[in-house]
Amino acid sequence: MRRIWSVGQLKLHDIEKIEKEQDIPKELKLPPNLYIIGTVNMDETTYSFSPKVLDRAFTVEFHDVELEEYPPERIKLSEEEVEKLRNAVLDDLRRDGRFLAVHKKGKDESEEGDIEKALNELKDANNGKYWEILKQLNKALEPYDPHFGYRVVDEIALFFKNAKESSSEDTKIISFTNEDEIFDLALLMKILPKFHGNRKKLEKPLLLVLKLAKNGNLTGDEWKKKPEELFKEIFETDSTDKRLEIVLNKMEEVENYKFKHTAKKVLRMLRQLYEIGFASFS
Repeated sequence: MRRIWSVGQLKLHDIEKIEKEQDIPKELKLPPNLYIIGTVNMDETTYSFSPKVLDRAFTVEFHDVELEEYPPERIKLSEEEVEKLRNAVLDDLRRDGRFLAVHKKGKDESEEGDIEKALNELKDANNGKYWEILKQLNKALEPYDPHFGYRVVDEIALFFKNAKESSSEDTKIISFTNEDEIFDLALLMKILPKFHGNRKKLEKPLLLVLKLAKNGNLTGDEWKKKPEELFKEIFETDSTDKRLEIVLNKMEEVENYKFKHTAKKVLRMLRQLYEIGFASFS
């Protein structure tokens, strides 16, 4: 039986003597069935994760509290329903025995790899509009440095593909409003973690992302505009004197935005920026 390993390894050391005499390998290979999931409380007593760490993970925030629906209603499932759900989750995690293992290319030139399939699916989704959004956004952010590379695009494509499969009629272990919400969550988790810094550095990039989240697209020259121009366009106001007050009033008004999850996070980061002069994803 051929043993499959994930692409990444944990580097332990680089000393031949230790490897031979103490039988400690230079690197620890990771099996594809290893899922690393953790929780952390973020408050004034903890250190924030670095943007580099957040950039290489999928971060799910549990930020919203709805006391009107607390405690939640207990849902009673039959043994048959529990077993069906359990099997669906396990099948989704196993991915036909591949688990987390993904391949850039197929075994031969005629076969697409996992990442190639995911990229092609993302390019075709919504008549190519999601792919166009990524190109627009990366071009707009590039002059200010928080633009993204091929690895991030690969991860967005894989997330989009896997999320659709996990919410399909055959699986139904999770649900999304539509494909826009899946793409929205991918933007939130894979684009915004690189945003970390003071107002001079972040204000314009955050406003560019917020305009994208509101309208669903960017034009080619948005990055040339001054922050006050973008602010007036997004918030439909002639004033930029009370930016913090305006942002606070708009934080819960994102229902008409194209990408609501991304918009809510950006508005929170803008609130930080205008309040203390610094903002970060975590």
